[in-house]
Amino acid sequence: MEAQWLLLGVALVFTALMVVAYVRPNGLVRGNVAWFACGWLGSEFAPWLAAAAFAFVAASLGIPGATQAEPGRLAVMLLVASGLGLVVVAGRTRQSSRRLAAALREGLGGSYAGEVPAQRLAAVAEIPLRRYLHPLPRRSRAVELMADVPYPGGHARNVLDVYRPAAGCRDAPVLLQIHGGDWVAGHKRQQALPLMHHLASQGWIVVAVNYRLGPAARFPAPVVDCKSAMAWIRGHIAALGGDPSFIAVTGGGSGAHLASLLALTFDHLELQPGFEQIDTRPAACVALHGVYDLADRKQRYLHRRSRLRWLGTNLMPQPLGHETAMWDRASPATLVRADAPPFFILHGTHDSLAHVGEARDFAQSLQRVSCNPVAYAELPGAQHGWDTLCSPRALHTVRAVTHFLEWCAARHRALGALRDNANRARS
Repeated sequence: MEAQWLLLGVALVFTALMVVAYVRPNGLVRGNVAWFACGWLGSEFAPWLAAAAFAFVAASLGIPGATQAEPGRLAVMLLVASGLGLVVVAGRTRQSSRRLAAALREGLGGSYAGEVPAQRLAAVAEIPLRRYLHPLPRRSRAVELMADVPYPGGHARNVLDVYRPAAGCRDAPVLLQIHGGDWVAGHKRQQALPLMHHLASQGWIVVAVNYRLGPAARFPAPVVDCKSAMAWIRGHIAALGGDPSFIAVTGGGSGAHLASLLALTFDHLELQPGFEQIDTRPAACVALHGVYDLADRKQRYLHRRSRLRWLGTNLMPQPLGHETAMWDRASPATLVRADAPPFFILHGTHDSLAHVGEARDFAQSLQRVSCNPVAYAELPGAQHGWDTLCSPRALHTVRAVTHFLEWCAARHRALGALRDNANRARS
């Protein structure tokens, strides 16, 4: 009898994971950490969970008496239903792959792949099946890590990691990765590891940065730190084999918010105290599951008042009612501009922490005014932070982001060659 109740408990867990991963979150659960955790686990590990559910069914049928009483029979039915539901959830991964490819075609043009040297895309043309068997990110021997390099700022958090090809590189494109964590938590080695490891193995230099956190450090301290890291890269990356003229920026969650601010405030010199003369404009920006309107002007969050109160006591120096202008300067949605760098904005339809409508509006606003390409991908079924581990959806995201960044780097090289030719012709 104990085995039957234990099996029923396991079945209820699988059912909960399936339901939360399948159902699109509404206002009541938005911001709920437990819902986010179950949804993230259920959606990103649906193939493994489905296999485990069917394995429990098979095991229960081999245990004498396990399904004779009502709890055992109910457990088997729930396990079968949750397993089938998780198969459907896993199928959304293929939809995400198609949606990412379509977003790049729409944002960059149908022939974008032809504008990138074939050898730069060969490594991500297809994701081998063996990659799906190792969900935990692992840095290969082809990637060298320089850990905890200090950059100007004077705080213990003002350190960064440099990932680069172990065999060395020359004029390598550079990516600055900014971690998320609601501006009050997080670390440079916790997020976007699949992307960082992959790019570094393909000849990129990736710099992951820590920055000051709230509530001790309020806005604009995190932005100032990230700009300081950008300035450090500009001055030091050539000695490490990087190209200081091409530095893209990326981040997830609150990291996407900060990355977008870097891309949209490159001439706001008040955010560069002591290093105003250094160019901190990113060459491109990739923003994943981000927050773009801190004031929630369209009132998408049911618990808007408590959300604004939390931001006012953990990130912003003053509550919204006291300092509206500062909240505007901290919101990428109010800072869109014609000379913004190329953007790739990605968000999940099932994100329960950051509203997908916020990302959609931000992308549309940029597309209306920006002279550079803006690609927007809305991933079916994706929860917040889907890119953290090597899930199928995360690996498809790595492929799409690599395509975007390689396209931006190729365009940068082509424009540089045109400028050099023009200069030679004038001389």
